[in-house]
This record gives sequence, structure tokens and C-alpha cells, in this order.
Amino acid sequence: NVCFAEKRFKEAAVFFEKAVDLKYKDPESHYALALAYYKLDNIERFVEECTTALVVDKRFARAHYSIGFYYARIKKYDQAIKELAKAVEISPADPEAHFLLTKLYLKKGKTSDAMRECVETLKYDPRHIEAHFQQGLFAEQFADYATAVREFIEVKRLMPEYKDIDHKLAQALQEEEEKCHNEIENNPKNSTAYLTLADLYYEAGRLDLAAQLCEEVLVIDPKNIPARTNLGVIYASVSKYIKAIVEYKKALLVDSNNQTVLDN
Repeated sequence: NVCFAEKRFKEAAVFFEKAVDLKYKDPESHYALALAYYKLDNIERFVEECTTALVVDKRFARAHYSIGFYYARIKKYDQAIKELAKAVEISPADPEAHFLLTKLYLKKGKTSDAMRECVETLKYDPRHIEAHFQQGLFAEQFADYATAVREFIEVKRLMPEYKDIDHKLAQALQEEEEKCHNEIENNPKNSTAYLTLADLYYEAGRLDLAAQLCEEVLVIDPKNIPARTNLGVIYASVSKYIKAIVEYKKALLVDSNNQTVLDN
């Protein structure tokens, strides 16, 4: 293990061979040897040792994953999916296996399967940046630009320098702006459209525009509690606490038992 960590893969392979000789029925030893051979580009022995690990223990999920990864690398997508499906069946909490399946299903044009695996990825790793980005792309594909904006915002929060994220975020936000403005134009009293856009502006850090939209809703409907509450949150986020309290108190005049307002 020390040799492997220090990238001395030939020496590591020698030691792992000895471990296999001593404990032939240990899947971990075969798997470690397989990884050493993979690093040495000895793919035949890599596959052989992974296969042996699975003969010893057919539920050894990492061997299924590694063989699937190799098949994906050489574009044998069906075989890769088969191995990775076994890996997640045995070890469902492996986000990388789920996300590799996401990419492979996309290669095969199976969008619904890819979306399912992307959700599973984030279930087990909520901070998986590529999965959030892919979820944003899925949302765009189905014209759900509000969700796309939120996913791209999360990517930017986790990794501000992620490739093209500023462009993708601006693009999705522009699409949602157009959608909401069209809804407002068709129905000027549509407070939901205003508030949806206000939420997205807030999450994107455009607080002035978010506050402006909340105020526009309150002109239309002075008793709109979500608009009052959101305005209070915006003021509180920039340390304007007195203004925030004023908005919360106005909301409580409409509904004195509103727990969200009381908590804020």
C-alpha cells in the first residue's frame, strides 16, 4: 500500500502478488493487485484479477465498479452499464458509481435512466458538483429554468471557478426572466411569477432586484405574506434589521400565528 501511494506501481504489484499467494481467497488482495496492474497499463491482468476477486466474492462491489469503469473508458457502454448496475445493487450508497451510470445512460440516449441515477448520486453525495451541473442541464432540457438556476447556483457555491458556470447561470436566469415577465404581462396580478423570480434573484445575490419585485407584489397585494417575509429576509441579509422587523410585524398584522414570520 505504501508503494502504491508513492506511485511505485511495479514494486506494489510484487508485494500484492505475494499477498495473493498467502491469501488467495481474499478479494481485497486480488483487487489491490488489479489496481496496480491497471496503473501499469497491464489491462489483461487487471481484468483477470478483478474477475478473480468476484469469483472469490461475487458481491465485491469495487471490482464490478472498476471493470465497469474500464469498459466505459474503451466505449463498451453496454458492458459498463451491466457491471456498474451490479455495483450499485450491492453498494447503493456509492455516488461515483451512480454518476458514472448517469453519463453512460446519456451516451445511450436513455435520459430517464440518467436522471434517476443523477438523483441517486445527489442522495448519497449532496455536494457532488458534476451531478448538480447535470441536474441543471436536465432542467434546461425540460424548460424548467427556475430549477436550472438553483442547480447552477449550487455549483457556483461549491466551486466558483467551475467551467462555464457563470455563462450557464446567466443564460438560465435570462430564460426564467423572460418566462416570468411573459406570465406577468398576461396577468399583471400574478404574484407567483413575481415571487419566483424574486427568489431566484435572491439566491443569485441580486438583492436589489429581489427587493424590487417583492415591493411590486406588495403594491398589488399589501397583504401578501410571502412578499413581506422575503423582503424582511433580504433586509436582514444586509444587516438592515430594523427594516426587516418592520416587514415581519406588517406580516403578523395579517396572520399573527404565521410560524415562519415568527421564527424570522
